[in-house]
Amino acid sequence: MANTESLEYLNQARVFIGTEQYDDALEYINKAIAVDKLNKELYVQKSIILANLDQYSEAIEELKNALKIDKTYAEAYFHLGNLCLMTGEQASGLESYNKAIANGFDDSQIFFNLGLMYEEDGNDELAIRNYTKAILKDPLRVDARVRKAKIFISNGKQQEALETLDELILADPDLYDGYHLKALLLADMGDLDGAATVLDEAIRLFPKDPSFQIDKVNIYVIREEASKARELVKLIDRYLLFS
Repeated sequence: MANTESLEYLNQARVFIGTEQYDDALEYINKAIAVDKLNKELYVQKSIILANLDQYSEAIEELKNALKIDKTYAEAYFHLGNLCLMTGEQASGLESYNKAIANGFDDSQIFFNLGLMYEEDGNDELAIRNYTKAILKDPLRVDARVRKAKIFISNGKQQEALETLDELILADPDLYDGYHLKALLLADMGDLDGAATVLDEAIRLFPKDPSFQIDKVNIYVIREEASKARELVKLIDRYLLFS
């Protein structure tokens, strides 16, 4: 009976989480814990609620409560790693992530988070490695592909960046970043025709987005095709005027 009752309270809490009514969610998760104190999932849910209330220390304590019940609870280590990073405890965050992975947590998000952490530290090699792992776990992680491409670009690894951007466009043909970054990269590599071709394709796919038209103006300027640049600027101004 207690488990059924706690499940009802948990479901109520989740409804309130979904509507961002975290005080109400906290009330119901406390009721769930009161009737099912050994349910480790409830403490993770309470931690998530507390984190959304900016009560990070309390949220960390709830995760520790979950780990007292099950020292191998990978999801608790994952959330603990998130909170440690949010509170500036990077070493503890990394340790928690490693424990989560060691206990079988392999969701792409953990590798993406590690990529962000290493990127912020300036460790581009480990950032790339973890973004790659995130992509392997979820090929549709375009955010990891974008960050990976930008690191390659910033390190002058143009061919690696180009390959990553091609994969990005294949993974999400509707994403602005892929075409924009690829056009800029090709232009930087001196392939202005290639850059223009990428932008023409983007303009065909996104006719209402002036950003690609603006990028193409830059290509005309680099080519010293001033008249084409001026005509395109007039078209952009006209579009913006009536949009």
